Amino acid sequence: EDFQAVFDRIEGETGKPVEFSKVDSYAASVEAMRSERAHIANFSTGTTAFAVNLGGAVPFGVGLTPEEEFGYRLFATTRADADDIQSVEDFARDDVKVGHSEPASNSGHQAPSALFDQYFDVTAEEDYEVNFSGGHGNTTRGIAAGDYDAGPICSTCFVDTVEAQSDLSFDDFKVVWASAPFPSGPVAYRYNLKPEIQEGIERAYLESDFS
Repeated sequence: EDFQAVFDRIEGETGKPVEFSKVDSYAASVEAMRSERAHIANFSTGTTAFAVNLGGAVPFGVGLTPEEEFGYRLFATTRADADDIQSVEDFARDDVKVGHSEPASNSGHQAPSALFDQYFDVTAEEDYEVNFSGGHGNTTRGIAAGDYDAGPICSTCFVDTVEAQSDLSFDDFKVVWASAPFPSGPVAYRYNLKPEIQEGIERAYLESDFS
């Protein structure tokens, strides 16, 4: 229902019916395009390279906020009352349990695995054990509940999770480091669609105002 206006535009521009299928993981979206069960898909930043190289995806655009902004940051996050965690360097202590979202996530695993080492000389899986939570929301809720002491979280996912949970407050958390912005994950079509279909899909997305 949320995407019906987009589907209607795609049908109008391509003359092809649109069928929506929801997947439950980053990897599933790549596999759906690789196996040609999906011809258009949104990908996370972290899975874009896999989608292009393994799934034949051709990215052509990213979504914008009503303020015409895009992107997100990696938040190195802990609880507000964790006085002994003031920096990513503290993640390396033996008594700090760190949650990452999942292996394919950019801000939840891939980026911190590189940037924590680059900026803080803290290497995931060497200086601290990585505990996969299954998603940014799970990491956020896990930190609040004490299941994790800290973790890297996508900034927009963090905000969405806190705003959606009546028992969470931004005052429950503190961010000890934030990365420079990353581009949002793209929308893409499969490389072997006919050129007129590809062009119609691009027009449907890029020449429409869905605000």
